[in-house]
Amino acid sequence: MEFKYESQNVQMAGMLRPDEWIPTRRPVLNRAFQSILDVAESVGWDEYNRPCLKETKFPIRQIFAELSDGMSVKEIAHDFSLNEQDIRIFLQEMAGMCQ
Repeated sequence: MEFKYESQNVQMAGMLRPDEWIPTRRPVLNRAFQSILDVAESVGWDEYNRPCLKETKFPIRQIFAELSDGMSVKEIAHDFSLNEQDIRIFLQEMAGMCQ
């Protein structure tokens, strides 16, 4: 399969283009976004306008930073006084969006 991307032909063996993939995943994406909103706040932004876990002011991006540094979810929850289940729900829903 070929499609134009920034003036280049790109071969995608057996893969869907974004304009094909997104509509087929819309119900899953909608469900995932709703679940994410259960643990993250769009109104709970920190001073740099980043979304945070609900009622914590803990930036969502920090979860990924700590995981990439090798911390476990349990360690993140303990070290930052967060709800471990909220972190797990958030990560599961993010993973669900990528399926």
